Amino acid sequence: MGSLPPRLKPLLAWIDAAMIPVDIGSNHGYLARAIAAKLLHKVYATELSDASFQHLQHQLEGSGAIAYQADGLDQLPAEVNTAIIRSEEHTSELQSPCNLVCRLL
Repeated sequence: MGSLPPRLKPLLAWIDAAMIPVDIGSNHGYLARAIAAKLLHKVYATELSDASFQHLQHQLEGSGAIAYQADGLDQLPAEVNTAIIRSEEHTSELQSPCNLVCRLL
């Protein structure tokens, strides 16, 4: 269980106590763990593939963050009011990494 990488620290700064966030495509769960420690209440994290989801579950053990297997914004728990989506890949459509934190209505 690693510490929060510097590239994720700006995202953590955006999170406040009124949020019940979901970290979409959480990968290693670093951000979800840090949010759970900051908020001291529920935070969710998702992964799609079986292997990635199992890894995420292991990474989040004891953190207070809840892992679930889902495709993007599908099957969000009803209480979630904030989605965190990160892109670290460069594609023809996305020329640089980007972060998105948005409130859900």
